[in-house]
Amino acid sequence: DVTAWSKDNLTICGVGGRASLYADGKSSQGKAIWVIGGANTVIDSIAFHNTKVADANGAGIRMEHKTGDLRVINSGFYDNENGILTTGGPITLTVERSEFARNTDNKAAGQAHNIYAGAIDKLTVTASYFHEARYGSNVKSRAKESILENNYIMDGTTGEGSYLTDFSNGGK
Repeated sequence: DVTAWSKDNLTICGVGGRASLYADGKSSQGKAIWVIGGANTVIDSIAFHNTKVADANGAGIRMEHKTGDLRVINSGFYDNENGILTTGGPITLTVERSEFARNTDNKAAGQAHNIYAGAIDKLTVTASYFHEARYGSNVKSRAKESILENNYIMDGTTGEGSYLTDFSNGGK
């Protein structure tokens, strides 16, 4: 289930419901279930579960391409150290109709999040559900522009997250 995708212009989708990927102690490059190195990638109907790595910064998806877009649709991120973690640069991350639950680890002391968008051009999140971040934020963005529309973002009964949303670098 763990791999690195380096080709540009890929569409990867589950058929007949969400395909579930479980890390089971493995990771690609010591970083994530999937490391995305190719630009303009679409991921649709995939669920990412239980990523843990040595530096406590493992992700369901680690976005590492230098230009272009990543679009995540109808996907789920559960019990990883980070749901989605990006690099910085002239890239965009778009998330639609997805769920992020219990990503972050108490060992990370607030440095892992349900989504962590680094210093990218744009983060857009619509119609998604965020809950039960532990110690980190549900959505942390250092993007130049962050758009969150029609999402449900909550702590849950434990309320352990640091922030529901955190726009550390400001931006638009």
